[in-house]
Amino acid sequence: MKLKLSVVCSLLMTFFLFGCGSTPNDIVISSAPGVCVNSKYPSYESGSFPINTNMPESSPYCMAYTITNNNSGENSNNIQVYHTGLQLTYSVESLAVSSPTLWDFGAAGFTPGSGYAQTVGGLTLFDPENCVTTYGRYVNTLNKNGGQCTFYLQVTTESMPIGNYPVNLSINYTNGNDNYYLTDSFHYHVDMIAGGNFTAPDKYLAKYNGNSNNIASPIFVNALNPLTESVQLLARGAIGNIYAYAGESIYSLGAESKLVALPVISNPMPVINQLKGDKLGNIFAATGNGIYVYRPYAGNNSSWMQLTGGVSGNVVSMHIESTNVLYYSSNQSNLSQIESCVYSVSSSGASCAGLNVIFESANGWVANNQALVYNSYGKSLLFGATQNNLSNVYSGSSTYLADSGGVINQNGALGADAFGTIYAASLGSVVTDYAAFSNVLLANMMSPVKDESGGYLYGKAHGTNVRNFVYSSSVAYMNLFVYGDLLYSILNPGGGYIAYLPMIIGTNSSSSNIFIANNVWSYIGGFNGSVNDVVVYSYLSNN
Repeated sequence: MKLKLSVVCSLLMTFFLFGCGSTPNDIVISSAPGVCVNSKYPSYESGSFPINTNMPESSPYCMAYTITNNNSGENSNNIQVYHTGLQLTYSVESLAVSSPTLWDFGAAGFTPGSGYAQTVGGLTLFDPENCVTTYGRYVNTLNKNGGQCTFYLQVTTESMPIGNYPVNLSINYTNGNDNYYLTDSFHYHVDMIAGGNFTAPDKYLAKYNGNSNNIASPIFVNALNPLTESVQLLARGAIGNIYAYAGESIYSLGAESKLVALPVISNPMPVINQLKGDKLGNIFAATGNGIYVYRPYAGNNSSWMQLTGGVSGNVVSMHIESTNVLYYSSNQSNLSQIESCVYSVSSSGASCAGLNVIFESANGWVANNQALVYNSYGKSLLFGATQNNLSNVYSGSSTYLADSGGVINQNGALGADAFGTIYAASLGSVVTDYAAFSNVLLANMMSPVKDESGGYLYGKAHGTNVRNFVYSSSVAYMNLFVYGDLLYSILNPGGGYIAYLPMIIGTNSSSSNIFIANNVWSYIGGFNGSVNDVVVYSYLSNN
């Protein structure tokens, strides 16, 4: 999309007054959704942003902007981006957000400083041509009669809450005599994708985009690869796709809702207990026969490779920390253990090194599928386990987080918020069982999660999803999502298959920051059927 922007002279929100001159101002800014910095600069700044190591040339995470100087004439018609350069403004939960000035510090050749940033709300500026980075060793000059430069915006972390965010873009520039600014806008979408066994709106996949009616919509996939079984597992790939396991095959789902069947892992296809994506774009499958890795960025050469180096047998859950540390739990012949290793993936194979046994038991202890996560705040590994037909949550190698007020039948994805609180789903056998537990006081005790009015969530929960987001240093919010089957609360007895609870930062008796309930449980409707797994997925567009 190309916009020819007129001269605008106004008192900007940065409080610098710019004058209007008579010099021609024929400047065009063009946006190209899906175009990544790797299209022209492969592996750009991958040391600081590992996602760029294998990022393709095109991804729904990306947006390219090109500024072209079509001025003509003899007097000062060359231009430069000036002073504060690029700024973004948007609104989250009715709160207006104005970004710091965005600079690409690596391209400019200096370290970050106060009032300047490269990433805001999960969106990162890559400016290899110093197009909008206004200080440093080199600032680009766009000569008259078609001089141009391109900068790139890219989602590098899934940090924004679920919703659709119109983002306004403002760029200050000068021709040496007078100062002007360009404006444009794009949309930053954050959707929740749900997989399960639905009778509506579509059979197996739906998405929720944060609309005010709390209604999910179907994902109508292409007829060439229809799903024949319910979606059991989902994973988000670091370079832009969603991956779904539907019992017999694993599929890749792109932004255009086109399903592509991945190559089979082996014949016969092993049972898959979990799918995970790392920060480099690889996809991991925990199976009854070890761990397999898929490299989607390898194009036609993509295939599943078995991870070697001690990983074998029935692997039930995984967690990937940093860019190359893998935690996994395996169950073999009544012996269960959790291990970690440093992995490497290349065209020649995938392997683990530095194998470390974190916990093992020969007393019938069995880890639960998906229930393995690293608590970055508490620096401990969390896992769900079943022993003697009772299920619960462990923190570290041996700390048992006992329940209070109800038995945790934990058998799904765990969550941990920014302040160390642990959240667990409980697969209750009847609708009078509590569906969600947490150690909200950061104690060694798991209690049912209650809302602001004292209401609890009941039913069969398959997992939790924690969405942390911080708007400023003093205001933090979060949504806790619980998904499964037959979820309801006394205050809102209608029930559903995904429930969420808004949370806000609070302080406990030890003056530690925690998230506490800020509202009542609400339901996301629009489909009918059990939700087995959810992922959160972002993309950029012009609308």
